Amino acid sequence: MRWVFGLIVLALVVVGAFWWQYRKAAASARALAEVKTAAVTRGDVEKTIESSGTVAANLEVEIKCRASGEIVKLPFDISDVVKKGDILCQLDPTDEKLAVRSAEADLAQTNAKLKQAKSSLREAELNLVTTGTRAASTLASAKVKSNNARAKADRQKQLVLQQLGSQEESEAAESEAAASGAELSAAEVALEEIKQQEIALESRRQDVSLADSAVVSSLIRLDQQNKQLDYTTVVSPMDGTVSTLNVQKGTIVASGTNNVSGGTTIMTLADLSRLFVSATVDEADIGGIKVDQPVRVRVDSYPGQIFEGKVVRVAVKGVSASNVVTFEVKVEVSDAQKHLLKPLMTASVSIVEQSRANVPVVPVSAIHRKAGKPYVKLEDGVHRDVTLGVSGVDNVEIVSGLTEGEKVIVDVSELPSRWRTQTDEDE
Repeated sequence: MRWVFGLIVLALVVVGAFWWQYRKAAASARALAEVKTAAVTRGDVEKTIESSGTVAANLEVEIKCRASGEIVKLPFDISDVVKKGDILCQLDPTDEKLAVRSAEADLAQTNAKLKQAKSSLREAELNLVTTGTRAASTLASAKVKSNNARAKADRQKQLVLQQLGSQEESEAAESEAAASGAELSAAEVALEEIKQQEIALESRRQDVSLADSAVVSSLIRLDQQNKQLDYTTVVSPMDGTVSTLNVQKGTIVASGTNNVSGGTTIMTLADLSRLFVSATVDEADIGGIKVDQPVRVRVDSYPGQIFEGKVVRVAVKGVSASNVVTFEVKVEVSDAQKHLLKPLMTASVSIVEQSRANVPVVPVSAIHRKAGKPYVKLEDGVHRDVTLGVSGVDNVEIVSGLTEGEKVIVDVSELPSRWRTQTDEDE
């Protein structure tokens, strides 16, 4: 019985050995079946820099009112398109109209005062001319009369000395000469008073200047009030689209120029004629980005759709956040369907750094490196050194080392064979 038991054990060992060899062979066969190859083909390859950013309008303007008051007219709503000069908002103009009427009344009053001052000046000028002429004439007449009276008195004195005239006549002539002298002095004083009138006339001229300045001030005030009245009507400064609306009809708004808080923002206008994406690029990639490089833009709202664009600006200074330095890259979307994009949408951008068309390519997964030098594994396990060109996401350009049609292994990660072990050791 012992030898029967031994035969049974031996039989089980032999069966187990055959079973183990069968399982190993099957595993090797499955591993070999999983080895994938790819042929060298001609195609297009490009190296891209991936980033993300937000869509932005060409220009966004906050609309505020220079006047304060209640909104009585608000003709546009969000997403409405407006043209330059369209009325965006109308405030109640009652207070401003009253202020204009007050300024007009003030102007009329200052004009009347100016007219009165000019009339007084003209009257004083005419009086000065008349008085001056009369005083000069009186002075001339007094001089002649005084000279004649003095000559007559002197002759009478000579006649008295020669005993040819009477003392009474001489005294009478002397009295007349003295009276004529007094009249001459009075005429001279009157002429001096004319100079004082000239000084008073200059004061009248100053009154006219002051009245004229008051008229100018009233005109300025009237212009200011008319402008304030105009400010109650807010017009669009540009063509655009209403992107935000912050008020409603009946809202009381504060002036944007007379309020320390900056005033009430009525709405925001966006110029959507040009759209941009402001993307952030890591400092490791920024060296490969240049102005005018083509860009592909994608947004989640339109999956599968690509919007074409180009780089229009690369920031010269980076921004550091959490010890990571990034640079802003501004991309203009030039695609015909760009109107589908809206400001603040999150966008993914692919900036084409390099591209090659109709060149030999292989999958990126077929490239291995040893001591920094690239090589590929042919389907027979032979290593072949290659020279690479532009490397894309999926494919890489083969500059030399392979010819079109040759096949290379692209996936050997699951091959549990002696060949796999040897190649892993080589790597």
